[in-house]
Amino acid sequence: MSIDKEKDKKGFKPQKKKEYKLALELYINTTYDAKKIAELVDVSENTISSWINSQNWEEMKGGIILTPYMIERNLLRNAAIKSADPKTSGDEMVKMANAIEKFKTDKTSLVNVFEVFHRFNEYLMTFEEKEAIQFLLTTQEYQDKFVSSITS
Repeated sequence: MSIDKEKDKKGFKPQKKKEYKLALELYINTTYDAKKIAELVDVSENTISSWINSQNWEEMKGGIILTPYMIERNLLRNAAIKSADPKTSGDEMVKMANAIEKFKTDKTSLVNVFEVFHRFNEYLMTFEEKEAIQFLLTTQEYQDKFVSSITS
């Protein structure tokens, strides 16, 4: 995930850009608190807390939940529940099927790219912590370059 460019334009420029990006990734992809993230990223806990509060990380973390993948999954779950109910009309089932189909597309959107990066980074954190963080540091620059290439 890249630093929020809108906020960056307003003057926010972390002194430790690489650490900032990693800390943000850890905050969004794990349940680690500021103390744990500070330890892993090698910056002070006060710095992490400042970034969390001044850059609205909690809001960003909450926004991750509403990805197309999660919406589609919820629609499929609801369709399964409704299909088991004999009171559900055929018309309702067609409407649900159409809603689900809207989330299936051959085009890759920026939201999909972020979702894949997010899910992959989340997966990485299931491995040895230090190795996963080192890998995140290595790949993050390429993820940012890829996002830039599809948005230019």
